[in-house]
Amino acid sequence: MSALVVGTLKLQTLKQSDFGLVFTLCTLYGLNLYGVAFAITAWLPSKKSSATAASLVHLLSYYIAFLYSGYTADATQKKLVSLVPNCAMAFSIQHLFN
Repeated sequence: MSALVVGTLKLQTLKQSDFGLVFTLCTLYGLNLYGVAFAITAWLPSKKSSATAASLVHLLSYYIAFLYSGYTADATQKKLVSLVPNCAMAFSIQHLFN
């Protein structure tokens, strides 16, 4: 994560974007990702099942982000799907570069 932030600053790829906003989005993404993983491990009894479930949720969230990306989805749908960490980060990256 820090390499991404340093690389973005060094290359000045987001000249028109507020760096405070980019840093806030990255921080909230990290906190949300750890929160979802902690919730999954708290619900499931064994280490093996919780690790498998957290990995599957993480991988499926990329597919969900792909389904709701672009301009075809409503704002309400995007707000609900943004509760999933990878979807929120995909939407924020899409808004930064478009």
